[in-house]
Amino acid sequence: MPYSGTPEEIKAKQHAYYERNRERIKARSKQWIEEHRKQAADSRRRYAKAHPEVVTKSQERWQERNPGLAAQRTREWYAQNKERHRESIRRRDERILAAWVENVRREEVFLRANGICGICGEPVDPANYETDHIQPLSAGGEHSYANVQLAHPRCNDRKGTRWPWPQ
Repeated sequence: MPYSGTPEEIKAKQHAYYERNRERIKARSKQWIEEHRKQAADSRRRYAKAHPEVVTKSQERWQERNPGLAAQRTREWYAQNKERHRESIRRRDERILAAWVENVRREEVFLRANGICGICGEPVDPANYETDHIQPLSAGGEHSYANVQLAHPRCNDRKGTRWPWPQ
């Protein structure tokens, strides 16, 4: 039965219903996700692609509320999946060797960029920066000065292996 009233009243009624039935709603939602894993994952992927700024903010809030938990989970995954981790490193090393064109020095990349991050355009701390492959090695980019840029560690993490990066 739909609610009636002003939009604010309807929202308040919906919120009150949710609060009264929170555990039942969460259990039903969890059961649906278990039964429809692929559909749920596709839905999350579509949402993340359509709303990257919302997803980024949500991830940042989670990181603030759970300091160190992501790193702990990563370490646990590595411990449980040693072979998969080694294979991943081996494949990355192969891509680097195949893409190698020239020896790229971090300091030279910093000087060429005048200390400005190639992703966000803000100044970079000379003691804490990374070099980012503009076209990722995994997407066929080469390891050369023409394909690297200066980046904040956070910007580089956010960019990941996406290419081209939306401006």
